[in-house]
Amino acid sequence: MVALMNQNMTQSSCWPYDLMPLSHYFSLKGKVAVVTGAAHDIAAHTARLLAAAGAQVAVLDVLEQDGQTLAQSMDRSGTRIRFWPLDVSDEVAVQRVFCEVEAYFGRIDILVNCAGVDCIDLSAQAPTRNKWETLIEVDSYGALLCTVQVIGAMERAGGGAIVNLSSMSCVCNMNEAAGFNASIIRKMTKADAVHYGARNIRVNSVQPGFIRAPALTTTVSQSNSPELLLNDLASYNPMRRIGATGDVAAGILYLVSDASRFITGIELVIDGDYICRNVE
Repeated sequence: MVALMNQNMTQSSCWPYDLMPLSHYFSLKGKVAVVTGAAHDIAAHTARLLAAAGAQVAVLDVLEQDGQTLAQSMDRSGTRIRFWPLDVSDEVAVQRVFCEVEAYFGRIDILVNCAGVDCIDLSAQAPTRNKWETLIEVDSYGALLCTVQVIGAMERAGGGAIVNLSSMSCVCNMNEAAGFNASIIRKMTKADAVHYGARNIRVNSVQPGFIRAPALTTTVSQSNSPELLLNDLASYNPMRRIGATGDVAAGILYLVSDASRFITGIELVIDGDYICRNVE
């Protein structure tokens, strides 16, 4: 046992109980991150935060103008931040874009699967085939395609970190469509964490609660009393407020950084404690 411990210590970059410099824990300097669905909302905030932490970032989205605008606002030279148009449900396009990203930056260390469609109004009681197919193709199949495609690049880089954006709906049955899709991502995350762990590739998921983003804002604005509805939603949380996109982006930064280097297969719920209070 002692010999095994000594062997592991020599293979490790440092004694596991030694503190690294604080700046090292969350630094992404020298790393390349890919963020899908990055033109808006949580994904856009995530792209900005990863870039601020030192990463070079590939901004991917089907919304070309918005994606270009975001990338240019972050880096007008296009040397550190670059946009690629991508429909994550298109297997051929996914393969082509990820090859281009690796060729341009020289490596890929981080993948954040944020691309998704709004399923707030999609009900299992009144489904439409087109909506269900789009939901599964973009949210679940798209995350799978991007994950499978990035593995080779991460192995060539010596390892990597993948984060799948999910939903607390798979834990508390708020929306059947969202819950069904989130359950697929949940199982995929855990299976991939086991499968790719030996290759030094970590896979985790983030499950946001009520977040003040356009999808929620649009739904709330359609009510007779938007502010009253927002207050009601906030009252469900013990923290008595709705989260911000930065709250989720910070959690994603943690999961892709060295601060979480021994964490894989987890579900990081960022919901202001909604689940603990509202799920039996």
